[in-house]
Amino acid sequence: MLMRDAEMALMECRDEQEHRYFRNLMERLHRTRTLLEQDTL
Repeated sequence: MLMRDAEMALMECRDEQEHRYFRNLMERLHRTRTLLEQDTL
């Protein structure tokens, strides 16, 4: 859900700074989710 929102925001962003911000945010979300999944195993 959150990832999809971030992806949509990424599509709509207008400048390079915004684009970089959202891409970093998505990478961080993905890393966090991966860490959480590893914790539950």
